[in-house]
Amino acid sequence: MRKPSRRKCKVCGEKFTPQYDNIRWCCPEHGAQFSMQELERKREKQQREKDKTERAAWQERKAAVKPLSHWISMTQRAVNDWRREMLLAAGHGCISCGTKTAFAWHAGHYRTTAAAPQLRFTDDNI
Repeated sequence: MRKPSRRKCKVCGEKFTPQYDNIRWCCPEHGAQFSMQELERKREKQQREKDKTERAAWQERKAAVKPLSHWISMTQRAVNDWRREMLLAAGHGCISCGTKTAFAWHAGHYRTTAAAPQLRFTDDNI
C-alpha cells in the first residue's frame, strides 16, 4: 500500500497528510472557508460571463445603429444626384466650364461644406 502524500492546505498553506484524496484543507474550519471561497469564485466567474454577454449585446446594438455622419452622407448623395438631374433636365451644363457632355458629373459647392455647413443642402450652393 502506498503512503499518502502530503499536501498543502488551500487556506493556511500548512503541510498535512489527508485522509482521503479529495481533501484540500487541513481542518474542518478551513474546509468551510475553502468552500465559501470557491462559492465566491464561482459567483464572480458567473458575473464576469454575464457582463461579457451584456457588453457583446451592447456592441451589437451599437453597431446596428448608424451614426449621424452616415445619414448626412446618404442625404448629401441624394441631394447631389437630384441637383445634377435637375440641371441637366433644364439644359444647363457644368457651372464651372459650361460643358454639357462630361464623362462624370460632380455636384460641387460654391462654398465648401466645411466652411458653411448650413449651406450643405441648399440647391443654390450646389
